Amino acid sequence: MNFQELYEELIELLAENSKAAPQYWSVAELKRYLNRGNIELTRQGAFNQFLLPLQQAERGAFYPPADILELKRVYYNGKALDHKSVDFLDAHYGGTGHQQIKSGDGMTYACNWRGQEGVPIHWYFENNKIKLYPTPESDAASLSVVRGKLPGTVLAGATGITLAGTIPLDQNRVDFYYGGSYQNKDQWRITNSGRIDFIRSDDTTWSALVDHVYEIVYVPDSISLSTIQKSEKYIRFIAAGDTTVIVPGGYTMGVGAIALRINGSNQAPAEWSENSPAYISLTNARLLDSAAEITVTRSDPALSVSILYCQAPTKMTNDTDAPQIDNENYQRGMIHYAAHLALSKEGKMSQDLQKAQIHYDRFTEVIEAANRMTKPQIDISPYVAMPFRV
Repeated sequence: MNFQELYEELIELLAENSKAAPQYWSVAELKRYLNRGNIELTRQGAFNQFLLPLQQAERGAFYPPADILELKRVYYNGKALDHKSVDFLDAHYGGTGHQQIKSGDGMTYACNWRGQEGVPIHWYFENNKIKLYPTPESDAASLSVVRGKLPGTVLAGATGITLAGTIPLDQNRVDFYYGGSYQNKDQWRITNSGRIDFIRSDDTTWSALVDHVYEIVYVPDSISLSTIQKSEKYIRFIAAGDTTVIVPGGYTMGVGAIALRINGSNQAPAEWSENSPAYISLTNARLLDSAAEITVTRSDPALSVSILYCQAPTKMTNDTDAPQIDNENYQRGMIHYAAHLALSKEGKMSQDLQKAQIHYDRFTEVIEAANRMTKPQIDISPYVAMPFRV
């Protein structure tokens, strides 16, 4: 169901099952409740959970994803870390002797715990960053240039391009964009490391009809193709009129770490720009709602930090927008939650707490059905058996 269909079903639900008529809520209000229902369904139903490598902000500190709804776990080299507060770390690892009587180990008191280095065992949240304790002894591996770019202009009548730099001879490492459009590899050949000729698969040549810009994007020989192939891919939805595309987990700017496809079409680097380690900006706003596939190449995870988190669903605004949860049985859960919010609203004509509870119970039934799929029936957490773990 799309946003309009969800709204219409909510209206029918309110009209049939309550003494309060639908006109006691505005359209904007009910659609806002549907978006809140979408968020709650995503969170409680354990939908949209992702394991995501993080972009390093500084040694031992990492940027959280901008679309985080709920953080489940933080991992260092695959090992789950315990979540601690700054107050706990102050008292246990850097507190006074008196505090150590309550919670310390007698060996680490009165020290600057922020300066300690070693293998991380805890994580904490501070200054809008995910930080590790102790700080890793070295930085994560630096990321060299992943993709190079050689832009220029093709003059009318040209049958090839003499490049301002050099590219690999392996055509699989090179992408050619002409006027912003991706060119299939049977339309051109690499003559030498500084020259591309316009030659079709039948060995006939073609020439540029008008002056046009071109871009050559290449993977240097120093980069393993397996590194590119193992890059993470994310699907992001872009609403009509938007120019910002969030990159989950961030990326390293200036090294060609991003490759972008929109609605299945490769996008030339001139079609977007790197303005922040957290997102890219489209040169032109999308005319229609679109799906973007972002490929992010990150450094060798020798000192990798990743998180398991619940991604916040994309807000529905247009009638044709659809929730990321595409199962209609689950989608009805957000309708019941929206009805619960509407009927809980204070007001002589709008509030019906008995009906609100009924709709919340129906929402809970949907969550239980979802959890039977996403969670094991018997799951005894080891944390239950170790309540005093530090």
